[in-house]
Amino acid sequence: MDRQQFSTTVKALEEHINKTFDFPQDIAPLCTNFRLPTLLSPPNLTAEEYMTDMSKKMIWETKMKTYLKRVDFQESNQRAVYSIVWGQSSMMMQSKIESLIDFQTKNTSCDCAWLLEEIRGISHQFEATRNIFISLDDAWSNFYHL
Repeated sequence: MDRQQFSTTVKALEEHINKTFDFPQDIAPLCTNFRLPTLLSPPNLTAEEYMTDMSKKMIWETKMKTYLKRVDFQESNQRAVYSIVWGQSSMMMQSKIESLIDFQTKNTSCDCAWLLEEIRGISHQFEATRNIFISLDDAWSNFYHL
């Protein structure tokens, strides 16, 4: 019912991600642009560099291990965000989302970007289609109940 509820909730989600998740930089942008960032692997060394330059080889191997760990954490973080968002959604919101065509596929893959986009769409559509007379009645009720 609150106009700012979606944006407030997404900001709180981003704060939670930044405080508690491993590699939050790989999942937190989801809260601002509703897309998961693409992780880039470190560029490969040439065979000569790999065989002759021990420091470059060790740096590359460390970067590659970190990259693989980030990929793994991004997948588990995506599942965690999906679970948090789904769990915080009202029963009415969940039933609206379950009625969408792509729900089964997106639910199975825990596509949290899709889920946030759909919730945003449903929230905005509700605000756009809400009857002005009902809004006016709510405003009068709020005014007199203060």
